[in-house]
Amino acid sequence: MCATRLMRMRIHHSVFTVALVAAGGAGCAARYECLTSHPAPLASQSASIRIVRRELSRAEGGSPALRGRIEKELPALLPDLSARIDAPTCGPDLVDRLAEDLQERPLPYGRDVFDEAEALGRTVDTVDVMGAKAKVLLRLATIPDADLEPYRFAAGEQGPAPPPARLRYLALRLLVHSSLFLNVSEVRRS
Repeated sequence: MCATRLMRMRIHHSVFTVALVAAGGAGCAARYECLTSHPAPLASQSASIRIVRRELSRAEGGSPALRGRIEKELPALLPDLSARIDAPTCGPDLVDRLAEDLQERPLPYGRDVFDEAEALGRTVDTVDVMGAKAKVLLRLATIPDADLEPYRFAAGEQGPAPPPARLRYLALRLLVHSSLFLNVSEVRRS
């Protein structure tokens, strides 16, 4: 009698465990954008996400120089919510946004390009961003001069225009000071 009751409890426990894992696995598939203002679950309503969104809207409404400076600091503001099932995709969203700007050809060459490349380099190397981040940095490291427009000075910027090689050196520095060479085969081969 006792053995039968124990066996029933084990079966119920097993069924409960399988149901719990299945429900958790279904929740992992639901990812939410971090940088948009679309309503999302509790994790994206945190104060840190609101700050990131506010700064991003300030950047979009400002001058190119202000936009570049804000974007350069955004990776430091991104919260680490990776342990949550409903975690928004902050890092991938930022990398996608920066990659879109930096993939344009001919690339509008100016101070904002350097700031966007810095922002890309400062984004934390996680599995969901390393591939896209490496692809863009490798393209910048090998960009020919012909793919760059003449340097555009920002308002108040003085001095000689930086040579195109400076952008390539920056991309190489960002690649070297990251863990991409350990985790992305295209970077190791370069």
